Amino acid sequence: MSIIRITEGTHTTEIEGSWTVFTDTFEAYAGQFSHFTAANGTLFGTPKKDEVRKSNYFKEGIWCSDAEGTNTITQAAIGQVVYFHIKTQDITAPNAKVQLQLYDEDGGAGDDLINVREVRQDGSLGELITEKSVTNNKIVYNLTLSDGLAGFIEDDFGDEIELFFQCSYGEDTNVKLPLLQSLYLKVEICDKSVVQNFNNRQYGSCDFYRFRYDDFMRRHKNCGHMPPVYYFGEMRKVSSWSVIDDINEWWTLSLTEEMKKVSVSVLEIEKQGNKYKPVPSLSYGFKYCTRFSRVLMPKLTARGQAWLTESKIKLQEFMEKGVIEKTYAAIYDTMLVDELEDNFNDNFERYDWDTWSYIFDQEKQKQYYTNIELDNNRFQEFAFATHPDAYNPMKMQKLPLEDLIRVALTPDLKEWFGEGWWMTLKQAILVGTNYNMNEIRRLIGEFNSEEIKIFLDELWENIFN
Repeated sequence: MSIIRITEGTHTTEIEGSWTVFTDTFEAYAGQFSHFTAANGTLFGTPKKDEVRKSNYFKEGIWCSDAEGTNTITQAAIGQVVYFHIKTQDITAPNAKVQLQLYDEDGGAGDDLINVREVRQDGSLGELITEKSVTNNKIVYNLTLSDGLAGFIEDDFGDEIELFFQCSYGEDTNVKLPLLQSLYLKVEICDKSVVQNFNNRQYGSCDFYRFRYDDFMRRHKNCGHMPPVYYFGEMRKVSSWSVIDDINEWWTLSLTEEMKKVSVSVLEIEKQGNKYKPVPSLSYGFKYCTRFSRVLMPKLTARGQAWLTESKIKLQEFMEKGVIEKTYAAIYDTMLVDELEDNFNDNFERYDWDTWSYIFDQEKQKQYYTNIELDNNRFQEFAFATHPDAYNPMKMQKLPLEDLIRVALTPDLKEWFGEGWWMTLKQAILVGTNYNMNEIRRLIGEFNSEEIKIFLDELWENIFN
């Protein structure tokens, strides 16, 4: 469906309230003057375009992630090694050198000079690098985006800088490379992209959640971002802890006795002048992986143990499918009626005006998972959506009743009645609604008085002890 309106002369449209446009592409043209008001400001006239200055010797400059120059990049993060490739022409003098200087493009307020020094073998800083030799009309300049740039970014009152080189040779002076500003290298103070899988995808260990926490802290050591609570717990300022807090909350707030036996170091993390520690007892992934492995596993039947082993693997596989591949979509979180709650996969849908229906949108799915670690609520929604799929109702319903009772009693009671209770209940509904009715009848038939007594005893113990 398309709407085209062609008018001549002057045409004015007045709209009360707001005007909303749903479209993949929106274009507006005006002869000499255009005026649009938006939340981010008003733009007048034609945006400034890149001016490519003609050069006798410099053909091209590009940022790459490799020394060979096969992977062009325009974004990087502190800690990465990047390569600047310069292609020249007609430089034939032996031992010819190009003068170059690194700058941060500062939006018309005057570009900021950044000095680059060589790093000696012992790690100390050497002389300023102000020139590079030309070999076969090429220069490859490897640059480590060191922690020093983080301070430069903070001093610049932003969270990123745009890097380019100013190069000179012969009569070509102060040529900016790359030639187009859109190809300058944007360097962020932290690395928001998750790329490293756990243990070569050998999932199942509770170390997975500590690994994801450590990976986050490595990528975000220079910024104020905090990891999802789900991984390894809430981050607390060390200065806010007391001795009593340390005893009562560090391992035992909601983990009971089993966490005291876990041998894992919890180190202080310094971020932006403050020291923090995670509280594993307030996590979800690490906490319940530990409890399911150490407390629940020995109590299950052989069939239950096999189910739990596979479930732990799937939980971690689905998590990395979301945070790394950005492709996770729920299997079982599609069964709830809208009156109860939106389904998880609704996050990936857009309305198609041609078919008058909602359709899956791969781009929306990618956007949902982009920077998901930085949004604790969104991360929690995603993590909980993976649980029914990992537990797999079709396999779970084959477990004996005694296993199902012990699984149901494993989470803290606060998960059912405290903050976030709906997420826990929703998991149970999704698993339950996918049970086969014949299997439910079988389970009811197995429910004898002795098992009722065990169930009530354990429920009482969880509530009051």
